[in-house]
Amino acid sequence: MQLQFYPYDFEYKIRDKKVYVYLYSKLETGERICVMHQYQPYFFAQVHNLDKEAIENKLTNLTVENKSELAKVISWEVVEKELLGKKEQFWKIHVNYPQAVPLIRILWGKVL
Repeated sequence: MQLQFYPYDFEYKIRDKKVYVYLYSKLETGERICVMHQYQPYFFAQVHNLDKEAIENKLTNLTVENKSELAKVISWEVVEKELLGKKEQFWKIHVNYPQAVPLIRILWGKVL
C-alpha cells in the first residue's frame, strides 16, 4: 500500500536504544496518520592527509557526557560526495541519538 502525504510535524523518540522519527500528517480524506521510521543520526566530516587507522582509533573512543546520557559514535564509513562540482571523500559518522550530533561534531573538530 502506498500513501501520499505531506508531514506537518515530526519528533523523535528513543525506544530500546534505537532512534525513531515520527512523522505526523493528514491524508486527503482528513484521516490523521503517524508514520514511524527507524533512523540513525549522522554527520559528514571531511578529512585530508590523515592516517585512516588513527582516525578509526579516535572515533572508537570518542564520547561526550551529556546530562544522563553518553553521546558516542556508533559506526562510520567513507563515502564519496560532490562538493562544489568535485567528487570528494567524506567520513559519514553515525551517533547514538540526535542530540549527540553537535556534541560529537564539535569534539571531532577539536580532536583532529
